[in-house]
Amino acid sequence: MTFTRSKKTCIIYEYSLDNNELARVHCKKDLGILFQENLKFDQHIDIITKSASRNLGLILRHSKFFFDYDTIVTLYTALVRSKLEYACVIWAPTSDFLIKKIEKVQSDFSRVLQWILS
Repeated sequence: MTFTRSKKTCIIYEYSLDNNELARVHCKKDLGILFQENLKFDQHIDIITKSASRNLGLILRHSKFFFDYDTIVTLYTALVRSKLEYACVIWAPTSDFLIKKIEKVQSDFSRVLQWILS
């Protein structure tokens, strides 16, 4: 993977280590963050929002066993929001589409929490 500031196609170099050519990849996961060649994080945000939505569904399916506000919010913070906020300084979305995707998970929780507690 080669990083560049240029929006045009960059010069492709063949990298090697101990005379072994390294395979070219277009995205690489490092410390839980999926880096793309163009330094956009669309795929990373897709993955974390799907995972957070899945965890949110788990909380909501099991919330029928407890209706305590503090317990539900603690579970949300631990299982959902931690996924959405992990290393957000690095991958912070700049496009409205990606911001809305993340906010949808948060608004789903708010809407359902209001329904559960009413």
